[in-house]
Amino acid sequence: MTQDTLHYLCDGKVVVYRRVGAATPNWYVRVKIDKTGRWKKFTSKTSDLDKAKEFALRKAMLLEEMINNNLAVDTKRFSYVADYVIKELQADINSGTGKATYVDYIRAINRFKEFFGNKYIGNITYQDLVDFDRERTRKLGRKAKQSTVNLANTALLRVFNTAVRKGWVHQSQVVSFKNDGLKGERRAYFELHEYQKLYRYMRKYVRLGTKDSPQGGVKSRTLMIRELLRDYVLFLTNTGMRHGTETRNLKWKHISETVINGQQYLLIKLEKGKTGRRTIVCRHSVRKYLDRIKDRFSELKGKSFNELLHVDQFVFRLRDGSVPKDLHGAFKIMLQKAELLMDVNGQSRSLYSLRHTYATFQILYGKIDLHTLAKNMGTSIAMLERHYSHLEVIHKAELLAGRAEGKGKSVTKVAKNTEILLVEGNIEDLKFKDEEYLDQSISSGGLYSRKP
Repeated sequence: MTQDTLHYLCDGKVVVYRRVGAATPNWYVRVKIDKTGRWKKFTSKTSDLDKAKEFALRKAMLLEEMINNNLAVDTKRFSYVADYVIKELQADINSGTGKATYVDYIRAINRFKEFFGNKYIGNITYQDLVDFDRERTRKLGRKAKQSTVNLANTALLRVFNTAVRKGWVHQSQVVSFKNDGLKGERRAYFELHEYQKLYRYMRKYVRLGTKDSPQGGVKSRTLMIRELLRDYVLFLTNTGMRHGTETRNLKWKHISETVINGQQYLLIKLEKGKTGRRTIVCRHSVRKYLDRIKDRFSELKGKSFNELLHVDQFVFRLRDGSVPKDLHGAFKIMLQKAELLMDVNGQSRSLYSLRHTYATFQILYGKIDLHTLAKNMGTSIAMLERHYSHLEVIHKAELLAGRAEGKGKSVTKVAKNTEILLVEGNIEDLKFKDEEYLDQSISSGGLYSRKP
């Protein structure tokens, strides 16, 4: 550049210049912002040199004031930082190193991104977060629960921390929102008589007609989804595993059998759960449900679980080998047809309700201590106490009534046609009297064989 296109101000810390070959004759400005030699660039939007110099000096004074007040001068728009963080989280998920909650973080960050849009992250204030919470309440039709606010706050903090690390915002500009969400309610689950109703309903559900067929039958894929859904529901209720985050990656190689003190047990070695790796001891009835699934595949049929330890295939597949995208919608439709979608408190049930049903049954009927249950479910004792402490009174009913708990094997009748076999105080089996009946084969497709 020649002297007529390059002008130094403030001992060289400010430069006013023209770009050679630029489409316009406007002057540009560079201001040195720190000792490392970083520069901040601007356009003066004028071809008048004196006005450009005046603009440059004002910018230099403004940047100096921001630096003295610990404000970032090289900020980015919130959407830019959000996309950067989402890309990091997704990369961790794809590599297998990410946590299960990263998916929830991405969802929460996208909601913030939608609200804040192109606003500079350094300009976001506490009032902006209040406005976001007000909009969230409007969309939900109620205040968000504390767990929802906690997750959103954690995701937002990750965005701010990334911006601080990159120098796009100063630590003093990070804002946080207090958690004034609703306290969590008791989670929806199935009472024993409701679970009994669901258990029986699922056996005939695959034979119900749907609108998919003008003849009143059902499509082959619909039948396959329904038969898998039945075993999936029973599996969740008898293992307490988390739908989606833990069952999505379950493969046959993760399931094994072992003998302890002469008793055979079915174990699941969970490689990727919400709380990391853990080994789950299954209820004995789970063996039957998994047998039904593997017997739909000729290469797996008749083999023991230990013989499948080399099989790197997903457990929850349809009999055509495909993996359903999501069984939640199918489960909701089934509950609606069975008139079991809502619990007595008006809460809508979901596949996650089966995990809570497992915990309730184990505490209430199996009399499992919270420490053991927490380990098997991959949660904390505090979490169990928060949601299931109301069951402790019933759990200790005999002691509170002045009678000691009996030891050994006993059969307890807990509902009409329903018995629970207790061995040393633990659930051995929850048996319905009509379980001895054979499943009826389905003429349209013959999806079920006649087996108990």
